[in-house]
Amino acid sequence: MPFSKTVSPSPLLLSLAALCCLLPNAVRGQEQVSSWRLYDSTARELVESIEKDKAALKQLIEPAQTPTAESFHGFQLQPSPTAKPKNAARIRFEFPEKVKIDAVAIYPVVRPGLGGPRSLGMPKQFRLLFDFNRKPGQIKINLAASAEDAPPPYEIHNNDTPSSPLPVWIEFETRTVKSLTLEIPKLALISNNPRNDSSLYGCMFAEIEIYQGEVNVARIAKLTASDSLERESWGLRLLNDDRTPLGQAENSDPPPDYRGYHSKMLDSKSTEVSIEYRWKEDKIMDAIRLHPAKPDYWNDVGGYGFPQKFTLSILPTVRPTGSHSEWSIVVDRSKENYPNPDNNDITFQLPSPAPVGGLKLTATLLSAEPADLQKNPRHPKFFLALAEMRGLHQGRVLPQPDSIILSSKPTEPHWAGDGLVDAYTSTGKIISGRRWASDLSQRRILTGKIFQQEEILGERIRQQNVSLSITATVVIATLLLAVIFNWASSNRRRIRAVMIDRERIANDLHDEVGGALGSISLLSQKLLSMNDDAAQKSLLKKVHDAASEAQAGVREAVWATSASSVDNKTFESHLRTITDRMLPDCEILWQSNGSAITPTFAARKQHHFGMFFREAIHNIQKHAKATTISLRFQWNPRNMTFTLSDNGEGLDNLPASSENFRTLRYRAEQLPAKLEIDSNPDGGTQFTLTTPLT
Repeated sequence: MPFSKTVSPSPLLLSLAALCCLLPNAVRGQEQVSSWRLYDSTARELVESIEKDKAALKQLIEPAQTPTAESFHGFQLQPSPTAKPKNAARIRFEFPEKVKIDAVAIYPVVRPGLGGPRSLGMPKQFRLLFDFNRKPGQIKINLAASAEDAPPPYEIHNNDTPSSPLPVWIEFETRTVKSLTLEIPKLALISNNPRNDSSLYGCMFAEIEIYQGEVNVARIAKLTASDSLERESWGLRLLNDDRTPLGQAENSDPPPDYRGYHSKMLDSKSTEVSIEYRWKEDKIMDAIRLHPAKPDYWNDVGGYGFPQKFTLSILPTVRPTGSHSEWSIVVDRSKENYPNPDNNDITFQLPSPAPVGGLKLTATLLSAEPADLQKNPRHPKFFLALAEMRGLHQGRVLPQPDSIILSSKPTEPHWAGDGLVDAYTSTGKIISGRRWASDLSQRRILTGKIFQQEEILGERIRQQNVSLSITATVVIATLLLAVIFNWASSNRRRIRAVMIDRERIANDLHDEVGGALGSISLLSQKLLSMNDDAAQKSLLKKVHDAASEAQAGVREAVWATSASSVDNKTFESHLRTITDRMLPDCEILWQSNGSAITPTFAARKQHHFGMFFREAIHNIQKHAKATTISLRFQWNPRNMTFTLSDNGEGLDNLPASSENFRTLRYRAEQLPAKLEIDSNPDGGTQFTLTTPLT
């Protein structure tokens, strides 16, 4: 039957397989953050926290508009050369009467930058000061570090830097106040000139909203400030104009269609176009809000079709009869062109809340159709377009009107009048301003938290990879050492087996051949004593001498092939025996430092050195005609130097390629050893051999 054997993998192979699995993780970059690849429990917790925060982020409102450079507008203090002015900067909101407030939203001025839009001039610390007409109160907001649910004075926790383009949301217990003051004790860096080592500090806000439930009461407040930079796009008046760098309060849910109102195209821009709402029952109104249109096929500019001049009128109810008087203009923008609002909704506050039965917008100067203006700049078409027009009371949208009257009928169904009250702008769904500000602020906090956690996670992963690389290097080095040790052990076992076989063969030769040669020597000696013939006696003597010589050679070969190492004294003693036998007529001088130390001569070297020694003595015996030879051994723990010299004729008459030198050099290479041969007619011959002991 065929031979079969079950082979199990060695521990070395299993270790190498495990290492192959480990190395990809050790060299993989920071982007590999799957929790199963992380061996650090802190890193795994960070991954879980990041995933949780990202899931929470998806539930928050996302602004439909990305801030651009055109968003530079709002309030700005006069720039200061120092970050801490002598008197803290202040912005005061004074209400006509006491109001209840429970939240404040602060929108930063935004500028585009590398890596995304960033805020400009947002102070790192400010305070909200309340005037209760009884005792002062304050809330301290520190954008560097704080705790969201701490008791008063509150410190709002924001993990990111104050460079986020999203608003800061401060929510607190409901307070009845007469005024609210924003105090800025430390200004932000807004300009730095490294050439002359000069810097300017200031404070900028795009919008500040103060909430009473869903109502932004900042619109009715009178604003004052310690100072203000008044220009076309900067000024205290722009701090509560309902314009933020993020557009209007809407999410990014797409509208059902182009929803809104679009009049037919007109030849004259002075043609009046009106939109009129009527309610069967009176509604209390205190504000009117307009949402500009922006269809998705026209992405170059917001405020699509917004009128350049217009009026807003209400149909007041006469008390106590309940009848309606004539239309009363409450907002008149017919004297000068109104700036295009882009994608920002505009809220117009009525002088006081009033019962109304109708709301009307009359456009007295229309806008040109953008595409037509490009094709025919001299005679373009004009039109009116709006996404939404709603009446408000205390921040809440009034119910839909019972009838909508349009002076210019729309030509397409998706621009019909019912789109003016469907709660969708051209870019998203209208939502509560309070929820919008709160969600965006929470988005800012979560985004900053995720950024910081990812930074920490990246560092933990880098540390883990370094640790794994070091571990992998140690494992590789250990495995390589194990391989080398395994190979060396196997090699030693193989050499030991060879040496044992050689010793067994040598012993067999000694027993068989040596015994036979001994018998020949004894028999020839007996025949020599029994024979009187001179010729035969001479021949028998030669046979006896040859047998004795061969027997001695066998004994020396057996000794040289021993599997055991010997010390220097034993080694020298054996060499003395060879020298005395081969050179009986020469004076032999021995020198050795072997009495001072006792090094060990490796077994595998004994054979080659013995053969070298016999060949060198044989050369002296055959060619040198020497009467005196000197043998000197220099032993140290690592090396042995052997010097053999004689006073013979020298070996210069032999060619360098002679068999004598070739054999000596071969034996020296096998040791291995360094061999030097110095021979001249006057000084005899000298062999110097240096070899390691192991």
